[in-house]
Amino acid sequence: MVAEQVTRNAPSASRFEADQYAVWNEIGVWQARAVDHSSTQALHDVYQREQPSVDYLVRAFPMPAGTRGVAIGLFNRLVGLDLFDSAETLERQWPRLVASAASALLDQQRAIDAGVAPKPAHRRLDSGALDRMLSRAASALTDATVTPSVGLGRDVRFSAPKIVGTALVHDRRAIHVALFR
Repeated sequence: MVAEQVTRNAPSASRFEADQYAVWNEIGVWQARAVDHSSTQALHDVYQREQPSVDYLVRAFPMPAGTRGVAIGLFNRLVGLDLFDSAETLERQWPRLVASAASALLDQQRAIDAGVAPKPAHRRLDSGALDRMLSRAASALTDATVTPSVGLGRDVRFSAPKIVGTALVHDRRAIHVALFR
């Protein structure tokens, strides 16, 4: 949600920003599904409550040696893809990426249990999901917005139906590409 808003706002703003009302609304939805109430309405409170489950899943999915990317599927949907320039770069991000996917999985399961999301017919991605995501990303690149990065390099943002993407490019090399459905 935040990546999509930032991507949409980047061309018209001199900085990257998201709709804070929508962010707080999403936090409220997560808290309601988690049956968690926070006096500060901080998403951190939801994360802290589910931390033991997230930690378990992070330990259960160590990074395979030499890996330079990770595809995230929730039940029967490919929802994200992160690609890095090297295994070392991914290794620094791996725990955070797995924790984020674990948290999304727990929230999706809560939504299914609450009856606000349909129960998937199966738990496997279809064989063409990755190709479709990459094809959508390639098509969306024609309308990409390129701006200076906060640090080194250029920030590339693009979107199209069923895809939102960002990339950090430095010296004509993609350091990190993130795709979300």
